[in-house]
Amino acid sequence: MTVACVIGNCQAQSLADWLEALSPGLQAHAFSLTGMTPGDADALSALDAMLDGAELVVMQARPTHRARFGLPEPEALEARGLRVVAAPWILFRGFHPDCLHLFHGGQAVPGAAGPLHSALAAAAALEGLPQNRALSLFNAYTYARLGYFDALAAAQATMDDEWRALGLDPCRWLAPQARPFMHTVNHPVPAVIEDVARQVLAQAGLTATTPVATPPDRLLPGGIWPLYPEIAERLGLEDAGTAYRRPGMPDTSLEQTVAAAYAGLDIALADGAPFDDTLAPAVARARAFIRSEVR
Repeated sequence: MTVACVIGNCQAQSLADWLEALSPGLQAHAFSLTGMTPGDADALSALDAMLDGAELVVMQARPTHRARFGLPEPEALEARGLRVVAAPWILFRGFHPDCLHLFHGGQAVPGAAGPLHSALAAAAALEGLPQNRALSLFNAYTYARLGYFDALAAAQATMDDEWRALGLDPCRWLAPQARPFMHTVNHPVPAVIEDVARQVLAQAGLTATTPVATPPDRLLPGGIWPLYPEIAERLGLEDAGTAYRRPGMPDTSLEQTVAAAYAGLDIALADGAPFDDTLAPAVARARAFIRSEVR
């Protein structure tokens, strides 16, 4: 029995699931940075204990994350006798260029989709536009001006660079798709995780088999950000809409998403501190567009 430890983000447990499903002689544990604070001694101690029983480490955390959270570097892990294989930190904005995680003062701004927000709605709220005016901005002209129609090509180029730098092949996801392979900007569909798991196993010298059972889609409960119709039409993709969808729950309309952004920012900005655009460049671009062409 080979024991592996996946160190990564919200995708780590799904990747561990697929590693086990594809390699029956492997037991995989996941350590996720989601919700962790930098230098959390208890979390780092738990990781160290997890590594003590491992032979293989699948490192999804990037150098910046390792430095910020105090995670061991690959060289240090190899010095402990562990084999280290890299996996990508999957972030793909090509299908959902308006979607982002919104933070203020180090805290997530709550919205209709949890921490996920429309950059355009957030910008309209910060610029003081009425909500009905904000809703009118969701159109092809705005998307063109904000570069949303070019987002897929940019995201594909980034994926190509990042995956190949790790020795992985992204070609399956650079080919034309019928539907988005992402639920949100950082939640891929299971097929992407499976593909990464197969390639990671190959790099580790382990054989991937046909799984007896398919692991659950652990990321689906986080919801599906809409593929805006104008973007879907330009990209030739199916499954367009404007509603945020979660399994077993009513759809969240665009009107509700916009209203929640306004309400969440009202609460967040009550501390009197200005919103930091440098942490959300998509919001900064949308604010500049509103100032120059809407107001």
